[in-house]
Amino acid sequence: MRLSQRFALLSLLLFESVMSILGLLFLAFNDGAAEVLVGLGILPILTLGLAYGAWRNWRWVPVASVVVATAITVLLLIDPAKDIYFSPVLLAPMAVAFVVTDSRTTIITALVAIVVTWLRADGDTPYLKVDYAICYAFIAGCLWLGRLILEQTQRANTEALDLAQTERGMAQRYAQEAEDRASSLQTQSEEQQRLLATVAALETPIVEVAEQVLLAPIIGYVDDQRAAQLTDRILAAVNQRRANAIILDITSLSDVNAQTAQQLLRLASAIRLLGSSVILSGISPDLATTLVRQRIDLSMVSTAPTPYAALQLAATL
Repeated sequence: MRLSQRFALLSLLLFESVMSILGLLFLAFNDGAAEVLVGLGILPILTLGLAYGAWRNWRWVPVASVVVATAITVLLLIDPAKDIYFSPVLLAPMAVAFVVTDSRTTIITALVAIVVTWLRADGDTPYLKVDYAICYAFIAGCLWLGRLILEQTQRANTEALDLAQTERGMAQRYAQEAEDRASSLQTQSEEQQRLLATVAALETPIVEVAEQVLLAPIIGYVDDQRAAQLTDRILAAVNQRRANAIILDITSLSDVNAQTAQQLLRLASAIRLLGSSVILSGISPDLATTLVRQRIDLSMVSTAPTPYAALQLAATL
């Protein structure tokens, strides 16, 4: 259930009306002070009138309800000149302000309530004791901070809701535009797929340079995605052409590092599982240094300085 500020204010005012009526009846049968009885007699009328205003959504009702609660509390419900103990009723106005207004009104209400109480008190009242004043200030500060956090949360939720509604409208508009362009986009996508396949074939052409010997020059940078694509294409070619050996020429391979070396070794392992020998040609000094530093085992593959030398080596395998 989502509790709105209007519903909370209306519920609080009705609750105050009921409690004031019950308090009036209790004090009437127990010889309560006349001024308190008068205040409790007026309070239901005021709170019911404010409840009507809250139901009609009058904007000034929250502040008015706080003013009424503060006046009734500090002027009628507590008597600083006679009270022996600190009455917790003094906390009621700022509690009302916390529920129905904002953080600024909450702290102002707390200050007004305690200042008016001090002005009505004498030297023997508990309301002037330092320990009680510190406790009151602590509670007021906690309520103020809690209301401030609540307001920031509400503001953030409102902004998030507005943003979500805006993005929803934009998404619906984009969806409509996308639907209108679906046919052309599908055609473009198919054309792009053909171009990508052509580019992938040109990046690593796999040619048969001798009987059952393939040559696959690897050019450019090899990342995880391209390594997966190379593996799929080369394994498919080895399996389809029943190659006994494949030469992986890495002369034009760029950005050689330990990760690249590991990817090449994984590719070689996969090729060997198909029963084909692997020959690496064109190993650069940088790659050789990396292989030595990383202590990478090349026993599963043969090496050659050039593709021509690799072709001669393949003839002996």
